[in-house]
Amino acid sequence: MRISLRRAGVAGIGLAMGVVALGGCASAHNSLGTGSSSCFQALPSATKAVHNKGRLLGVRRVTLAQLQRPPTTSSSLPPSDRSVCVVAFQGKYVPGDVDHVAAPRNGNYAVVVVGEHGGQPLHASVTDQLPLRFRHLS
Repeated sequence: MRISLRRAGVAGIGLAMGVVALGGCASAHNSLGTGSSSCFQALPSATKAVHNKGRLLGVRRVTLAQLQRPPTTSSSLPPSDRSVCVVAFQGKYVPGDVDHVAAPRNGNYAVVVVGEHGGQPLHASVTDQLPLRFRHLS
């Protein structure tokens, strides 16, 4: 049985088109595929807490126990094994620039803790040293 090159080429093109068509059947995802994807809902309230001041450095989903210096002054924080979203901004912050801060101070970073699916900020702090790594390539 001989197969002509023309038939083989047509079959190859048909197979490639089938693979492309079936590849489009995968469901659409509304996430980045990272562990922090659910935290992007926290961005509006975190940005509001810093009054749109500074540059967004990143968003991390962590447990409170993972924070190096967990805020212990707020009774509204969830238990330490629950996940929260930590949003970091870089800028020149002075007292009054950031809402939800327990101890107002000057600093180069504003860190805002928000519930995992958004809502009002639970806590914020102004510091000169970030408690977590927020950049993927640093």
